[in-house]
Amino acid sequence: MPTQTVYVSIGNSDDKLSQDQWHSYAYAVDRIFEQAARHEGSTVHGRWFSLPNEQWQNACWCIEFADDMGDIIEQYRAELRCLAGNFDQDSIAWAEVSKTEFLTPATS
Repeated sequence: MPTQTVYVSIGNSDDKLSQDQWHSYAYAVDRIFEQAARHEGSTVHGRWFSLPNEQWQNACWCIEFADDMGDIIEQYRAELRCLAGNFDQDSIAWAEVSKTEFLTPATS
């Protein structure tokens, strides 16, 4: 079954959000991610957060959707847009993977 892999990324490198606001924002994006991942035909590949001792704050989620999940994908995108507005963010990155290559081990 054909699929679409998506990476969703947020950040606070501009320090627009306080620590408490960043926590609420990242938590809200994660909750929406969880909702999208519950649908049959979706597969979670991971979620990543910057280290707490880094000078910037970033987070990334990766999910794979079956191609017939267009309505779910659009709902997910709309909810992310609302969150960006609610948290006074310029954008949320939505990166669709067009090609995945599996690298096999090199032979001697």
